[in-house]
Amino acid sequence: FYLALIFMYVFGLRLKILPIMGYKSAAHLVMPALVLGLTTSGKLIRQIRTAVLEELQKDYVNGVRSLGLPEHTLLLRHVLKNIMMTMMTILGVSFGWLLGGTAAIEVLFNYRGISSQVVTSISYRDLPMIQTYVLFMATTFTLINFLVDLSYELFDPKIRLANRAKTIKAE
Repeated sequence: FYLALIFMYVFGLRLKILPIMGYKSAAHLVMPALVLGLTTSGKLIRQIRTAVLEELQKDYVNGVRSLGLPEHTLLLRHVLKNIMMTMMTILGVSFGWLLGGTAAIEVLFNYRGISSQVVTSISYRDLPMIQTYVLFMATTFTLINFLVDLSYELFDPKIRLANRAKTIKAE
């Protein structure tokens, strides 16, 4: 909330680089997207950094280093591949923060979206609209996390092999 106000003041009023409100051009999307992205990026970067540092402490990393691979190859091919499930879980859960933040962003930047409509509906006590919004957001969040769970099979060979073994056993 405060970050949005600071961005509006600095980039909209003082520097006059970006428009403060509206939705007519792509320039109107820059500030809301930055605010929404920056609010969760710090937490995501910290968690991903911690996961990478933990992975770098494992024994197989020393074995791969002894092969003489460059550090960036080690990180991209081995470390990031092994923390991909952690990253997907973090991204799936943080999507809920992004969904929740859209209400404040739409109201502050004067966007006519579903979240700002719900904020108006709350003041008029429009319960069917509020219930529909909650159901929509819960369904969206559940669907995103379901897709994250399905993506685990792409990143973890153990899960992929276990699913194949179950399929063969069932036949």
